[in-house]
Amino acid sequence: MSTTTTYSVKDAVAHAQKIANGQNEQVRPGQPFTFSEGCSEGDMVWQGDLGVGICKEGPPQGYVKLDNPVTQLVPGDNSTQGSRHCLASTEGVTMWVPETWNEEALDGPYLELQNGATITHPIHGDVTIPASFKNVQVVYQKEWDKSVLVICGRNCRGLAWPESFGRDGRGGFCRSLFEE
Repeated sequence: MSTTTTYSVKDAVAHAQKIANGQNEQVRPGQPFTFSEGCSEGDMVWQGDLGVGICKEGPPQGYVKLDNPVTQLVPGDNSTQGSRHCLASTEGVTMWVPETWNEEALDGPYLELQNGATITHPIHGDVTIPASFKNVQVVYQKEWDKSVLVICGRNCRGLAWPESFGRDGRGGFCRSLFEE
């Protein structure tokens, strides 16, 4: 005979807080993560404010190929913790970035991987992408002021994964932010 345990929202919130405080034996902030071979297109993981997702073949429209891939996956001068999400190696990596790739971008690099990759960060755990996954999209979490949240809540249909990669030719993670 099996038993079912029911948890309240309060229980779930308390459990999440234990994880955030590093008080859980099985899950702790900053642990490394490896995509499972069972993952498929649309699966993603967050390494802090950097989202890493398995996606379709081919970079979104509006991306340009870099002749020499860079290790840093967040634009900036690498002086803040937030800008230190980096590839452990660029060997076997082909990289595309948005035409306008700066600190305001929501879309990050598109990576074509020959041998998998590892994304490192000094605080967040490393994210490892096995060699079986060849196409990866990086996106960024941003904090919005209330006026943008109102606009986004009313008009944005581009925040869902993986639809957000704009395979309809418009490109962009939140391509419809200001569209009716």
